[in-house]
Amino acid sequence: MHKLILQQYKSGKSLLLPKYAVLRNQLNNNNVNDHYNPVGNSYYHDFNPNFTFNIKDERFLKFTPTLTLRDGLLTFGRFILRHQKLIPKIKVHFLIHSDLAAFVPVKLKNQFSTWQLSQQKKIEFHDANKIIIFAIAHESYLNSLDHVRLQLNNLKKIPDHIQIEVCLPMRKDVFDVTEIDSIFLHKAMILIQETFPGKSVTIIRPSDLMSRADFRGQVLFDLAPDNYFVSDNFMHYLVAGRGGTVNLMPQTKPKDAFFTIPLSLYHKLHLAPLPDIESRFESLLIYSRVSKHINPLCDPVFQNIMRGIL
Repeated sequence: MHKLILQQYKSGKSLLLPKYAVLRNQLNNNNVNDHYNPVGNSYYHDFNPNFTFNIKDERFLKFTPTLTLRDGLLTFGRFILRHQKLIPKIKVHFLIHSDLAAFVPVKLKNQFSTWQLSQQKKIEFHDANKIIIFAIAHESYLNSLDHVRLQLNNLKKIPDHIQIEVCLPMRKDVFDVTEIDSIFLHKAMILIQETFPGKSVTIIRPSDLMSRADFRGQVLFDLAPDNYFVSDNFMHYLVAGRGGTVNLMPQTKPKDAFFTIPLSLYHKLHLAPLPDIESRFESLLIYSRVSKHINPLCDPVFQNIMRGIL
């Protein structure tokens, strides 16, 4: 494990480097990537970050000795179910968020470690001059309006002088089987207005955040209740890298971290062993034996398994 990780770190090889643009364009699943914008936007670090939906064949799995998976629970579950027999045959070490660890098969645990981001200098909500409420405005990202309400409760007592910005880009929920236009954004905005009665709220676009050079004194308040849709969010990287505080980013590194690299002046990436927890991969195997669904990503039963409902 450590040998492959060190080999990757020394090489810095990544599909995101300019010299691999041709291969990257062959592999990238633009149909999905477009719907993950901006949270799935690409960025580089030494451990080759990417999403499993960009892995169309074995070339990418064999591209580097170490691969950082940015996936949320849903797409990771489909990946591990699809490639469980291939993974032991290739020399690659996967880095995943610890929330995904429960779905790693016992026999594959030696090919997985976890990653975690941290930012040491975080500010409290009441010390901020601006709070940016962020989310992709659909159910896969936010789970439910009840979860949105619970998250917003954390902001009810902030001082009146703090500016509130809201960035809720609306994207097609590619995992929604109903194919009905959602009014989720409208209902979420009502909840935000109810949280700050009489207070001026500024609506901004992702491009406004991209063009902002300095986030010091600002807090990105991500409404996501879990890592179901995405575990490595580009917006967290953007804001933390420019001095802002991200509510979902821990302040300390894992106690068992064995490797750390800086991603910016303000935040770091830590690698740690898989947590010692019981594997839930068996539930995916049972699902695969009984389900006749063509695409598990759009199957409510599979979705409920990955969210821990079943």
